[in-house]
Amino acid sequence: MTVGIGLGVALSWSSGEMQRRGARLVLDSAAEALKCSLEASPLFAALSWLLKQDSLPLSTYQDIRERSFAYWICSVLLWFIIFDLLMYLQHRLTHSTRFLYDSVHYHHHKLRPLVTPVVLVFGAVDMALMALAAIAPTSIITMHWGTIFLCVAAIILYSFLTHNLDMDFMAGSRWMVSSRSHGKHHQYGMDACNYGVITNCWDLLFGTYREP
Repeated sequence: MTVGIGLGVALSWSSGEMQRRGARLVLDSAAEALKCSLEASPLFAALSWLLKQDSLPLSTYQDIRERSFAYWICSVLLWFIIFDLLMYLQHRLTHSTRFLYDSVHYHHHKLRPLVTPVVLVFGAVDMALMALAAIAPTSIITMHWGTIFLCVAAIILYSFLTHNLDMDFMAGSRWMVSSRSHGKHHQYGMDACNYGVITNCWDLLFGTYREP
């Protein structure tokens, strides 16, 4: 997590966000992200223990040579589709009632204006739900274990870019989450829009998309 926080701060600095929005705001967000990760560590320790005990109905393989390259590509694509849907549903759920928003998701929205390290500012329950969303697809498809971590790392990097308004990432794209469309989400509190994490497909399908 500390590596991720450092990457977020570095991206903020290199894009000019830190200079334009203030170093204090960016560093405060990074400090909040570190605090959140420490608070969530017992939950992640429990999840790690469950994984080691094979207590969860997951289907994974260790040796990447066990399956063909074509299978690996298809499994990664399916993982992203399922993960994107689960994250949309989770994200929309945590905005659906005042109780869920305040007790679960408010941590991610309390720091304004939006800056890159906010990507990692989540409460423990939010983090646990995201971790479950990352491993849940393996109850449907057999995934290479190490590839799951690579996919999660790719999502975090993508999210850094969508939380950096100064980079104008994916500008003009209606189907993929952009810094503008996600910035629109952060303009609102509980009654938000644009809940997608990777794509806007589910927002467009369920009528929760608003043009940035």
